[in-house]
Amino acid sequence: MIDILINSIDKTYFGNPVFTDVSLELKEGERVGLLGDNGTGKTTIFRMIAGEEKPDHGEISIRNGAKIGYFRQQAVNYGAQTVLGVLYEAFKELTSLQKEMEKLQNELEHGMNLEQNVQKLGVLQNKYEALNGYDTEEKLSKIKVGMKLEELLEQEYATLSGGEQMRVALAKLLLESPDILLLDEPTNHLDIDTLQWLEGYLKVYKGSVLIISHDRYFLDQVMQKAYEIKGGKTDVYYGNYSSYLEERKERYENQLKYYDVQQKKRKQLEDAAAQMRIWAKQADNEKLFKRAKAMEKRLDTMEKIDRPIEDTNHMRLSFGNDSKNVKWMLRILDYTVSIGERILVDKGELQIRAGERIGLIGANGCGKTTFIKSLMDSEALNPSARVGYLEQNITFETPGDTVINTLRHYHPMDETSLRRTLAAYEFRSEDVFKRIENLSGGECVRLMLCILVLSKVNFLMLDEPTNHIDIKTKEVLEQALLDFDGTILFISHDRYFLNKLADRIVEIRDQKLLSYVGNYEYYKREREKETKLLPNEKKENAVSEGIDKLQPAPKKPVSEKPKESLSDDLPKKLNPYKRKELEERLAKQEQEVDALKRALAATGSDYTQAVLISEQLKQAEALLEVTVDEYLVYVS
Repeated sequence: MIDILINSIDKTYFGNPVFTDVSLELKEGERVGLLGDNGTGKTTIFRMIAGEEKPDHGEISIRNGAKIGYFRQQAVNYGAQTVLGVLYEAFKELTSLQKEMEKLQNELEHGMNLEQNVQKLGVLQNKYEALNGYDTEEKLSKIKVGMKLEELLEQEYATLSGGEQMRVALAKLLLESPDILLLDEPTNHLDIDTLQWLEGYLKVYKGSVLIISHDRYFLDQVMQKAYEIKGGKTDVYYGNYSSYLEERKERYENQLKYYDVQQKKRKQLEDAAAQMRIWAKQADNEKLFKRAKAMEKRLDTMEKIDRPIEDTNHMRLSFGNDSKNVKWMLRILDYTVSIGERILVDKGELQIRAGERIGLIGANGCGKTTFIKSLMDSEALNPSARVGYLEQNITFETPGDTVINTLRHYHPMDETSLRRTLAAYEFRSEDVFKRIENLSGGECVRLMLCILVLSKVNFLMLDEPTNHIDIKTKEVLEQALLDFDGTILFISHDRYFLNKLADRIVEIRDQKLLSYVGNYEYYKREREKETKLLPNEKKENAVSEGIDKLQPAPKKPVSEKPKESLSDDLPKKLNPYKRKELEERLAKQEQEVDALKRALAATGSDYTQAVLISEQLKQAEALLEVTVDEYLVYVS
């Protein structure tokens, strides 16, 4: 069944086209990624699906009766409610039904309108059950644990941090279980454990999911299909993010081959036509003129293939480093970090060698940022360390100033040099006169990176450097940091980034610094091994059980009657007539399914017909599955 069908929509703001030809199809149960650079209109498409905006041209069709849930990047205001109160808002309809049922039950207890109330109560109970009302508490428990909200339940929503509010809003949306989930950057503000839980939840989610995300690891785990907006149009790719990357590269190479072949053909025709005209002119031969004209006409009618656009990254970062003879950058022993009476790191030990790239991870609130900040002015630093710090929420001293003046403040140089430097970080033309307070998160990251690069640091401390930047900028940053021969200590929840960059993972857990020499995948495997180890009590039981299993089994008395097999309870397996009837039914149902699939493929852009046939196909496949299960009883 098709949940969303978008057909050739376009949108223009103030004469500037955002996109020109976007088409998309989301089927029931699909998990689809919407990809594209910042500014290509991904969030605009979400707002159109939610009915908040309209396209200038084209059509957006939503399945009748489908409930849409939209998770935005901005936190929602829920007033003075507690977190638990916000979560229970997801069950408004169920709460209302419950109150009606309680009212009817009370009337029945007092003998009021017995027949009428019994009938009404039955209807309400069926509806309550259809909405999974009896699973409410179990579902709430599952999601509040998965989203790590247990300690926040009694707190007032308005007093939470921005990240905590976003987690509550996402949890509420999941509790509502809409038919269609629109998730705009759902992984922001989630720690790695919560990310993994969300991935697992979405993989078995019964509705359809459309995702905008810069988290490549998340897309790799969840996405089944992708629509990429490029040049104002959409291209569809099947598979996860890694598959998308491979296919995109293959498509580009094939398109470049076709383009080169056609260019050669066009050149040959152009040369041949030009030569023919020379000969025609020299010989004053009308036939040769006609041939030249025919060649030129063929050139005009030949479909022109545009040169494919290569996915190049324009930013080129280069960090300098002149501390190649330094062996270590940081050494701490019995190192304690606390906020007030709360201890974050208790007697931690860590040595960072020069040139290491260390990813610092841990649950939200464990103290990662506080730990890094405490190191910046620590005596544990090597005297030759020149630290460059990129904070999570980047601030500048003069938010009302322009980009070019801000760079001049940190690194005085002439106008030409300033503009040339800023151009390397995608600040061109009028962009250099943007005020800092009006910059996007990604623009702030680019400007601060520019300042750090010019500072010639040899020890980078980065706090969530990939937040607020698009995938292309992430790739540029990754390559720059890989080329950097200095030392890097960085906080990140971006597992793709951790995998590519880190050669050691340090986790803050239970107030300790735990070190894993390897990238994120190595850390993940080691943690899985650790969590599989049984507690001591269970280990002892397992050992005793193992010893019991090594003892020789007692011999059965000769007179003991063997147990009846399962097949003895299923004599119908031997019924040849039933088996033949099932085989005939299977053949007929398979033909029906095939016919409906062909009919669905032939519907084209007829949304109404496609929805109707999809529903018929779903029912036919369900019947076929039942028959297959029944048939297996006779042949197993």
